[in-house]
Amino acid sequence: MNINSILLTLVLSITSTAMAQAGVEVQHADLKLTLPAEPMRKTETIEGQPGTKPTEQHQLIVNQSNGSIIVWHQEASGITDPKQALEVARDAIVKVAGGTVSVDKEFELQGHPGRYFIVPIPKNGGEFRVAYVFANGRMYQILSVGTPEFIRSDSTNEMFKSASLSEE
Repeated sequence: MNINSILLTLVLSITSTAMAQAGVEVQHADLKLTLPAEPMRKTETIEGQPGTKPTEQHQLIVNQSNGSIIVWHQEASGITDPKQALEVARDAIVKVAGGTVSVDKEFELQGHPGRYFIVPIPKNGGEFRVAYVFANGRMYQILSVGTPEFIRSDSTNEMFKSASLSEE
């Protein structure tokens, strides 16, 4: 291999790494954030609590080899106690994980209540890292699930840090 081939390989490697780290900026209803790759878009009808109507959940999904990102929003205008709704959402993830919360924080995103938490998944050594936000009559989820390295990666950190709400 000559020096030109080595330099070309190095430049291509650096360029592809920089492009992978650049991420994809998305707008999802009022939520703006940077995802690690172009998401698949999906809408599902979600059954509500007994006595409530089903609602549409709009999802952005990024699957990678060591984890997945799932960002969704759904109408939640009937919520009268956002703090309690955020706790119920957290508890549902904890139940799915079969673990216990290792990090749990209330926060605000531009004045809107949120809940951030990390839950280990004991059965496979993975983890959930999740932020829920209640804003403008909608519930938003930003979730990463996978290996501890995936949920703490630079691209996942950027996704959580980049989250903002559009100005009304």
